[in-house]
Amino acid sequence: MRRLLIAACVVFSTSFNVSIAVEARKVRPSAPDDESIVRTVLNRLSGRPGLDVSAVSATSQSGSLVLTGRVRTIFEQREVERLAAGVPGVVALANRLEVQGLETPDSALEVEADRALGAMPRLRGFRIQVSVAGAVLTLVGEVPLARDRFDAEESVSRVAGIVGIHNELRVAPYPIDPDRLRKRIEALLQDKLVFGAVEELVVKVGPPGEVTLLGIVFSNADRQRAERIVYGVRGVVAVTNELTTRPETRPSP
Repeated sequence: MRRLLIAACVVFSTSFNVSIAVEARKVRPSAPDDESIVRTVLNRLSGRPGLDVSAVSATSQSGSLVLTGRVRTIFEQREVERLAAGVPGVVALANRLEVQGLETPDSALEVEADRALGAMPRLRGFRIQVSVAGAVLTLVGEVPLARDRFDAEESVSRVAGIVGIHNELRVAPYPIDPDRLRKRIEALLQDKLVFGAVEELVVKVGPPGEVTLLGIVFSNADRQRAERIVYGVRGVVAVTNELTTRPETRPSP
């Protein structure tokens, strides 16, 4: 009787372990196929309030996504790219969206662009000049942070009728030791409360404030976010983003 009980326990234990292994194989996530990637991209875009993607199409081949069609503003063109880049499975993205032009006088576009800049409190104190020629807008002036250049550009990119932007804003000089700047950037990108999503991070800093980022991230959205964080550091003038994506390395929760 005792031998029978021991044998039963062994059989039960073996069966239990096998069932766990089988179950583990069942729940292991697989890489999204191209059809599901496109479906997820379009669902994400259509679910964004205020974003008109009725004329936007997407195709994917081995995770390389191509966006085609037409949007109303440069902001929408970039927002579609940003949202699509964050979809799991997207490893590369080509944005071929066209911005719809309007028959709006350049002078009226300048007024709208000035109004858009004034709507951002941080930008009001900067001397930013706006000019428009042939629906192409040019920004001229000086700002303290490289991020301010992008904030100004993002503001005017929301103006319907603007089909191109030349951003000639300069970043004010800020003397800082390259090694100190490098350590500051590394601390930010490795801080899990700020970002913390870069593996094998390498930060190179050259004068004057030219930064190169190397390492591995989990998505194109992470690449963009890391770059934006670095542009917000005082002393950074330009960023070369050489971060690569490796989605399969993302740790499971």
